[in-house]
Amino acid sequence: MPKVRATADMISFMEWEGYVPDDVPADERWRWIKENVDASDFYEPDELDGDWVWNTDVEELDDDA
Repeated sequence: MPKVRATADMISFMEWEGYVPDDVPADERWRWIKENVDASDFYEPDELDGDWVWNTDVEELDDDA
C-alpha cells in the first residue's frame, strides 16, 4: 500500500469595514484597500464559513523515510 501526500487550501471569507478617501474613484477603491489596509484589520464574520480547494497532485512518499 503506497504512502502518499495530498494538499488542500482552506479559503476563509474575510471582511473589512472602514473609510476610503473621497478622492479615490469608486473603481479604484479595491486597490486603495489592498495597498492601505493591513491584513490583520480584516475579520471573519462567520468562522464556519469558508471553502476548500482540493489539489489534484498526489505525491508518493518513500515509505522508508
